[in-house]
Amino acid sequence: MKRAIHMQEVRKMRFKESYDGWQSGRLTQADAAEILGVCERSFRRYARNYEGGGGLEALSDKRLNQPSRRRAPLEEGVALANMYRAEFADFNVRHFHEKYVKRAGADSARSYSWVKTVLAKARNWSNATK
Repeated sequence: MKRAIHMQEVRKMRFKESYDGWQSGRLTQADAAEILGVCERSFRRYARNYEGGGGLEALSDKRLNQPSRRRAPLEEGVALANMYRAEFADFNVRHFHEKYVKRAGADSARSYSWVKTVLAKARNWSNATK
């Protein structure tokens, strides 16, 4: 995700340079669009949004600010950590994941990597119990 945010900022800087070049008459719309790596129509859309009062923030990709639909709810991670602490503290992560899958059902269970990450963040196990 950090790469996408970085690329968005680079696109904004390139747009500003190409837009200024287009406004001053040094560049055509086709040239400005080529600098940005988009088609002329996209450049015109960017310019319209920029001129519409939104400034460079109008060029932001709104999807980057939204959490993933596939992300597990925070409550699920807390419940998993509490279950491990209460009932399975003597299990290693691999065995705990097996029990978790059986309890949750194969369709609704999370991956081993997710379980391991949640438990690591909750500091419920050390690297020796992998």
